Amino acid sequence: MVDSKGLVLVVTSDRYFIQDVSRSLGQSGFEALAVATPIQAAHKFGTTKALAMVVNLETLPQTEIDALVQVQKDEGGFPLFLVKPAALNSPTAPHLVRMLQWPIPEQFLRAVCEVKTPIVFLVNHTLFMAHVLQMAFKDMGIQPIALESPVGLSEFLMGLSVFRPSADPRGVLGKFFTRAPKDDARIMGHVVSVLFQGTFQDAAILAASVRKAVPQAVTYYLSSDDPVHQALESLRKGGVVQLMREQADLIGGLLAAGTLSGRCDSQRRESLLLVDNDRAVMPDLARGLLNAGFAVDITGDGKQACELVKTPGTYHAVIIGTNSTHAKDTGMELGQRLRSNDPDLRFIFMMDRFPLEKALQGVSRLLEWGADEALLKPVDPAALVAAAQRAVKRRVSKKVREQSALSASAPADAPGRLLRDKYELVAQIGEGGMGVVFKAYDRNLDRFVAVKKMRPELRLDSHKREQFIAEARMISKISNPLIVGIHEIIEDNDELFLVLDYVEGRTLSAILKERQRFTLKECQEIFGHICFALSSAHQAKILHRDLKPSNIMFDTRGYIKILDFGLARVAQDTSPQLTVGETSGTLAYMAPEQHLGHTRRASDIYALGVCLYELLT
Repeated sequence: MVDSKGLVLVVTSDRYFIQDVSRSLGQSGFEALAVATPIQAAHKFGTTKALAMVVNLETLPQTEIDALVQVQKDEGGFPLFLVKPAALNSPTAPHLVRMLQWPIPEQFLRAVCEVKTPIVFLVNHTLFMAHVLQMAFKDMGIQPIALESPVGLSEFLMGLSVFRPSADPRGVLGKFFTRAPKDDARIMGHVVSVLFQGTFQDAAILAASVRKAVPQAVTYYLSSDDPVHQALESLRKGGVVQLMREQADLIGGLLAAGTLSGRCDSQRRESLLLVDNDRAVMPDLARGLLNAGFAVDITGDGKQACELVKTPGTYHAVIIGTNSTHAKDTGMELGQRLRSNDPDLRFIFMMDRFPLEKALQGVSRLLEWGADEALLKPVDPAALVAAAQRAVKRRVSKKVREQSALSASAPADAPGRLLRDKYELVAQIGEGGMGVVFKAYDRNLDRFVAVKKMRPELRLDSHKREQFIAEARMISKISNPLIVGIHEIIEDNDELFLVLDYVEGRTLSAILKERQRFTLKECQEIFGHICFALSSAHQAKILHRDLKPSNIMFDTRGYIKILDFGLARVAQDTSPQLTVGETSGTLAYMAPEQHLGHTRRASDIYALGVCLYELLT
């Protein structure tokens, strides 16, 4: 190939494997050269100046694999891909150490149950703390032994006893004084889970020492990392990359991303930091997040959490378990320190439920501070997964907005832009969670209108876009002088605009900021008008979903006008609020059921009650 980025040796005699790897390499601009044996590969590597080597492990003995790994070290750590079929992960296969990715296939778990030799899993911190192996083998009738350090592992395995139901370890007399174990709860001590903080290369060294002491022992390196991220990290460090046969199509992309530039710019999959020292509940929560596909790190120490979040972008969100009955705002203070390291972090707090009054006060403070969600313990793992998904979505949406703002040309919304040959944008007059608001001149009817340009996230999600338009059309049918009406929906160059009544005046929140409070008589008059407007909308089966003083206006004649009626739900599903202040304002008025995604008429009435309380106090 004239324009080849480099030559890659493919060690195999399987023509289907050659075809798959050659296709992957060719798509990334590399040339593949097939050789049948590792001996030929070692010779060719020195004479052809090959860039990398891909080895099919299906029929190779361990001695030849070890020889290739040694060649890789001697040649300065060139990219070496070891590709293995699923059968080679079997505990009966004669390999020194094998890499496994969580979750583990059930077929593999059953194979482990059938062998009688010691099986060692070197497990990273997250998987160890989440007790994933204990839960995975629970239905198989096996209780793995957990070791918090690999120190003395060989000696431990040499003294390991394997108990089976057929053998009663209690002796003759013991049968009369202790209960016999149930058949479906047998304990077989041949599976060992070891907390291991090293790399795969470190695992290979440990496995070699274990094999010398206990030749029949089988060792696995179990990781929860994204396999692509893990492979790129290995390439960056000059290590060996292990892939499963079905991942062979990734090799070309991995080479292009991790070797030619001499650096690794890989992104982990959506990553979370779980900060909690409650060991009773943490394993269930961590397993739920892992099984949902998140990359999870766990710590119970606030100082360590700050170290982990030192580099912005390491995590999408942080989940903090806090106790409202202990030192005031301990969780919030930790959140502030973490946010100072990474301003884009999203936060989920888990609060002790009792005493309930303090718990609710704590939830309110956290939401006003800018937390995405505050959940009361005991937290259901499924609820935490849903909260994490929403938090990650908000962070990603914010990034999309920032990128859209950077890529958009500045004059696009400048004064003078004409929409549908009739609405001339005059000036920007506001900005909120749903979009930017402009004062515009309607040339046809010689009047001013408000034009709201919706957030770009609506453009990216066609379902949400259609849902939003349908809801806007329904709201346009409300006929009430106290509700700001929708005149038109405009789609221009994939952008979405709403044309609304233009209200010249001040929001209730701005007036409240000046006056501090209203009298009871004033509130009766104000809320009489608001209730009248709310009632007419509820009769039309339309909810506001975002009532707050900043969405209530007094026009220049002193009349009440309610803004953004009914638009909040769809817009907020795709686009979170712009600022911490806006977020806290919205969250502070939300009824509890809204945090769970359920909204009804009572939710609007709840928000109205909060507004009344705020005006009076």
